[in-house]
Amino acid sequence: KELTTGSTLFLKSRKLDDSDCEALASRLAKNTSLSQLFIGYNSFGDEGTAALCQGLVEGAEAGQKLSLLGLRGCQLGDGACKALAEAIPKLPALREMGVDENQIG
Repeated sequence: KELTTGSTLFLKSRKLDDSDCEALASRLAKNTSLSQLFIGYNSFGDEGTAALCQGLVEGAEAGQKLSLLGLRGCQLGDGACKALAEAIPKLPALREMGVDENQIG
């Protein structure tokens, strides 16, 4: 229930992989209260990030006001950067995003 109603979600260090992110994305899209998502220190990479971005963009279209996205210490590469770059303009409330400690570049 917290995935669809919580304003701050702490999903750090939960061993989440790409398939977990795909499953999470649809739930996050329905959470119009979500303002902060801490999902760093997991094992997902480019595919999982793309799925999360899709869910967060759908959430923003439904009125979600995500202001902070924490993606530190995952397996993000160049594909994740591309997905994030495409999503950022569609997330108007986003003010802070942490992507350090990844495999970018």
